[in-house]
Amino acid sequence: MLVQIVKLVEGLHVRMDAMQSDMTGMKTDIGELKSNVASLQTNVASLQTNVASLQTNVASLQTNVASLQTGQAVIAARLDEQRATVNALIPTRLAAMPAAE
Repeated sequence: MLVQIVKLVEGLHVRMDAMQSDMTGMKTDIGELKSNVASLQTNVASLQTNVASLQTNVASLQTNVASLQTGQAVIAARLDEQRATVNALIPTRLAAMPAAE
């Protein structure tokens, strides 16, 4: 009977050692997980900064596009005025030309 108890105790020690080894491995995994979470948080913060910068750049770009569109409208209006002036002058200039002899 004593031999069986000793064998049971030895078996328990072996299982306990295995459990302690597993716990050590889990502690290592938890440490790595914490490190990965910290790295992820840093990357998310960097991404948020980049998104904010991108939003600022987009707003600036939209302002510049609006300015360009306004400039194009002004140029188009001036070209229309010039075209109308030239079209009005053509018949007058043609009439003022002496007839070919």
